[in-house]
Amino acid sequence: MATLVMGIGVLAVMALFPAAYLRAIQASQLTNSVLLKEQAEVLIDVHDLTSDLYIPQPKNGFINRCIIDPLGIYDGLNDSYGIDGGGTAATYSPTTGSPDYFNLSGGNVNDPLDIPLRRLGFQGNNPYEALGPAPPPFVAYAPDLFPIGSREEVLDAVGLPDRWETVFSAIPSGSTATQVTFDLNEVDAANLTALTGFLELRLVLIDITGKRSEVRVLNPADVNAGAGTIDWVTPLPATVGTIADCRVETPDRRFTWLLTVRKTGEIGQSSTDIDCVVFHNRPAADPEEELVHTAALNAAGGAVYDVTFTAYPSDPTLTPPLRTGGYVFDPAHARWYRIQDITDETATSATITLDRFPSESISVLTIPRGVVGVYALRKRTATGQ
Repeated sequence: MATLVMGIGVLAVMALFPAAYLRAIQASQLTNSVLLKEQAEVLIDVHDLTSDLYIPQPKNGFINRCIIDPLGIYDGLNDSYGIDGGGTAATYSPTTGSPDYFNLSGGNVNDPLDIPLRRLGFQGNNPYEALGPAPPPFVAYAPDLFPIGSREEVLDAVGLPDRWETVFSAIPSGSTATQVTFDLNEVDAANLTALTGFLELRLVLIDITGKRSEVRVLNPADVNAGAGTIDWVTPLPATVGTIADCRVETPDRRFTWLLTVRKTGEIGQSSTDIDCVVFHNRPAADPEEELVHTAALNAAGGAVYDVTFTAYPSDPTLTPPLRTGGYVFDPAHARWYRIQDITDETATSATITLDRFPSESISVLTIPRGVVGVYALRKRTATGQ
């Protein structure tokens, strides 16, 4: 009898463990996403990211839409947005390229969106400007002039820099107070060369006793693969013994955010709605994450839409990562929707039910991976114009 009872208990644990494990992962993701949401809320005010300097105030009744995405990819187009938020003089094409992207240059596909989507970011060329008659005057921002600061500061601002991933580990053949040397017969020089491709590195040094360690910040230039050395500026204390082990680490920012912004012009002021979108392991360097798919209202009406997939250039057999409970983005109006149901899914299309009736007609959607949550932030109101 005891064996029978124990067996029932073991079976119950085996059956519930997978569900408990998944719930634990989900709880961790939600906790981190809320932390990032609060971090973004503070940064918006500290750097005034939604001010007219970055998102020009539209005329009464118009809406200027923007993505504030420090980790996104930006094209090199000479962009013109129009001065009233209505897109009258707009030439910027959010869907340049073939097939259509809403931010990747390299093609000449006409833009199917009625109103252009501004981009404020950091990576690559970022010609954030509007051409046309003043007022207001708009200026272009080079990547190193992003208001949060340097590239490293931007990465820290949009992620949780509390995790570090080891990208190189080896036992040095010699060391000084400012250098470790590796025997290139034992250490592959290619592994050292690979370190120069990282933006942010730290060196962890452990002495021969295993009881003392020192950490130094590295620049890619500190690594000399040809000579098999890694240098740093601040000398090690004299009390540190011979270095017996070292490893190089880089921040593992699994959780990051972007903002989607809608600034509405009113009489004498503007009101700004902001959504903070938190990602887990976002493939930010992949432009196919912003591939634009065609959408049309289903015959059932309401919140049911038919989505026709655009083929992925890297692999036409791939299908978008649609899932119940996942998110889709309407780049024409800078709005996010959650998927409540998926029916009639094939390799080229699917019918989806959104979590609410869209306030504007949806004609295109992007389906990014890794979205943990979309959080509505505090509305900002500014006077002027």
